[in-house]
Amino acid sequence: ERVHSQKLLKKEHIEVLSERVKLLDIRSEETQQVLDLATTEHNLLAVSILYTSIKLESLAELLSIFPQKVEAAVADMICEHRLSGKINQVEGLLELSKGREVEALPRGDLRFEKICQAADSC
Repeated sequence: ERVHSQKLLKKEHIEVLSERVKLLDIRSEETQQVLDLATTEHNLLAVSILYTSIKLESLAELLSIFPQKVEAAVADMICEHRLSGKINQVEGLLELSKGREVEALPRGDLRFEKICQAADSC
């Protein structure tokens, strides 16, 4: 439900999803990578709805991941036009742009969607 309504997935939500995936016996290294990437990208898109700017360090803390991982994910999404904004590396700030068209789904989202649908059926 939180995925479809573009709400932030907190650590406890991701843990519940991971546990449901374990029950489905579809847990693999690739599945974990898809979950990690897709939840990070989903959360970045959710944050972009709420914020116009946020310190990368604060964003990393909000998402419970390392700052380097946040910066890399943000940079990839901006370069691939899946997130509208820019990184101010001097100030360690993500500046988000509103109103620009971006691709509808993150890179791993189709696989993530299937995993979420399977987990919802538990």
